[in-house]
Amino acid sequence: MDSDFDIVFSNACIQWVPDHKNLLRNLISLVKKDGVLAVQIPMNQNEPVHRIKTELMSSEKWNKYFTESQVNYTLTQSEYYDILAEISEEFCIWETIYYHVMKSHNDILEWYRGTGLRPVFEVLPESRKSEFENEMLENLIQRYPRQQNGDIIFRFPRFFFIAYPKK
Repeated sequence: MDSDFDIVFSNACIQWVPDHKNLLRNLISLVKKDGVLAVQIPMNQNEPVHRIKTELMSSEKWNKYFTESQVNYTLTQSEYYDILAEISEEFCIWETIYYHVMKSHNDILEWYRGTGLRPVFEVLPESRKSEFENEMLENLIQRYPRQQNGDIIFRFPRFFFIAYPKK
C-alpha cells in the first residue's frame, strides 16, 4: 500500500531535488490519512555566504569553471503555499532564523564546505580549490563582522511546513 507511513519527513534535503510540485505530491501520497508530511528547507540563498560563492563563481577569474549554472531547486514560500494548498487537507508553514555563534571566519568556511561548497569543489580542479577557499575566506571576513566579544553571528534561515493528506 502506498500510504503506509505515519510521518514522512525531509530535513535539509529536498533543495537538491528538482520538481518540488511532483516531489511533494509523491511524498504526501506515502502518508496515512491521519499522518503528516514534515519538511525543513534551508532558505539562505540571500545570506552573505551564498552571495559570496555566487559572486566568485561568476567573476572573470572563476566563471570558466562554472559553465553550467548551479541549480537551486528551492521555491519561494508563496510557491510552497500554493502546492500545499493543492495537495493537502491542511498545512502550516513558518520560517525560523537560527543564529549560530562562530568563533572564527574559518568556522563558517568549514561549515560551508560540507554543504554549499560541495558543488563548487566537484567542478574545480584540485589545484584551484584552496585558492577559491581563500577568496571565500577574505570575503567572509569582510561581510561577517565580529561582535564585541570576538564571536561572529552566522544567520541560518530555515523554512518549515507540515501538511496533512487529503481525506
